[in-house]
Amino acid sequence: MVKKQAGFTLLELAVVLLIIGLILAIAMPHFGGFQGAELRSEAHRLATRSHYLYQEAGAQKVLLRLNFDL
Repeated sequence: MVKKQAGFTLLELAVVLLIIGLILAIAMPHFGGFQGAELRSEAHRLATRSHYLYQEAGAQKVLLRLNFDL
């Protein structure tokens, strides 16, 4: 009687890794879109605030500063 060893064959492991890779390849662009939208939103907010300060400085004839807390 031949004993069968427990474990996975190389082919089974390769198929599982291929499936995981395909799932990640499909899912990752969707997650990247959220980061891109967030970045665009923050860039728009920064542009809006700096434009507002520019207008206010001109109207009040004073120097206004925009501070960044990084």
